[in-house]
Formats: sequence, C-alpha cells, structure tokens
Amino acid sequence: MRQTIAHSAERVFGALSPTPQGIARDVFLRLTALGDGTQDTRRRVQRAELVAGRGAQAIQVALERLAEARLVTLADDSVEVAHEALIGSVLTGGKSRRVGCFGQMSCPGSLSGLLA
Repeated sequence: MRQTIAHSAERVFGALSPTPQGIARDVFLRLTALGDGTQDTRRRVQRAELVAGRGAQAIQVALERLAEARLVTLADDSVEVAHEALIGSVLTGGKSRRVGCFGQMSCPGSLSGLLA
C-alpha cells in the first residue's frame, strides 16, 4: 500500500509545472511535524495559515488538486496529509529538505518565495 500511495504522489507531483510543484512541496513540509530522534509525522494545519498572504489563490488551487488526488484531507478549516506514507516522499523532498528545518517543531517552508 505504501508503494501505491508513493506512486500516486509521484504521478500527481510530476504532472505539475515547476511553480505548483514548489507550492505542493512547501505545503507538505508545513504539514509535517519533524521528529526529534523519532519518525516524522503528519500534523493538522489551519487552512487560513497555509493560504495567508501573497499567492493565496495559487495555494488554494494546489490544495484542491492534492485533495482530488487524495494526498491531503481538507476539512472546513484545516488541512492534513492523508497518509503517513507520504511523509518523506517526493512531495516533502525526502530527508534532504529536512536539514533546513532542523530543530523546529515543523517546517513552515516559504510559500511566499515561490509566488514573488
């Protein structure tokens, strides 16, 4: 099942152009709670936190596309990674992206930098 979920994520991610890929990756990083000596896990984030500021419409479109692919779960006011198997996938950049987030409870990413 983990491989099926990973393949689905790779397929959806590969179909995106570079800017939406960056948005999707940063959304997933913000939905990841980094473990300190333990496995990284998913975390629920308020939707308003993800779409605040510049590029809100592009972020919302990315969220809808990820939800259609069942990679994230959208509630009325929150967003969450649909399955733990997606943590460490192509969408989070694997462990290589974790280095820049070391020591934080989560990795907020920089959505605004992609949309400037």
